[in-house]
Amino acid sequence: MQNSIIKNILNKISQKYPKIDTILLFGSALDPGWTKKSDIDLYFIDNNINDGRIDLEIDSVKVEIQTDNFNELKTYVEDESGKLLNRNVSTMLATAKILRSESESQVSSLIHLAKEIIKTPVSYTAEDVKMWKYSITDYLEKATKDFKRDDVTAFYFDAHFVIQNATELILATNNHYFPQPKNLTHILETISPDFLKNIEEYELATSLESKLQSLQKIAKLCNLK
Repeated sequence: MQNSIIKNILNKISQKYPKIDTILLFGSALDPGWTKKSDIDLYFIDNNINDGRIDLEIDSVKVEIQTDNFNELKTYVEDESGKLLNRNVSTMLATAKILRSESESQVSSLIHLAKEIIKTPVSYTAEDVKMWKYSITDYLEKATKDFKRDDVTAFYFDAHFVIQNATELILATNNHYFPQPKNLTHILETISPDFLKNIEEYELATSLESKLQSLQKIAKLCNLK
């Protein structure tokens, strides 16, 4: 699973922190395509520590360590149930590999809970839908004014909010929480290929006019224009 560089670094970390109850590995270091330009993400779980972060550099590789105790982590995971955004803790735990643990039953239970939380339906209201649609319309109107003034900077930010709100609307109404960006394309290919096509057109467009047309298509797809 791990190449020799990762194994060597993990061994050094294990020796440096021998009293930590549980060490989890997650993120890009679990990917076969990992390189030294990537970092190594770890989770230290121990009832004697609290929510925190440790940044290291070992053998010229950046190591980022999240720290917390079992009770707080369980609360964080439970709080992410039904969320559209920020299921970050659940995602990290659900995809993690146990490197070492003195509490295997407890950590396995926590990982199982995280996997279940990720599956929970997205919770949103009719008022949320109304607000997303209002925001798309509002920022599209602002982007149109930016285009007429040839204000590239303002256009960039207003266009971003059009796309952000449209993405949240489409994900929520199709019962998908907002994933890591690298996993978003596959989801949109499944639930709204036209929306994905419009985003790609927007990114590839070389003029503000073409980008504005793509934003208008996005708004139309959301039944707004």
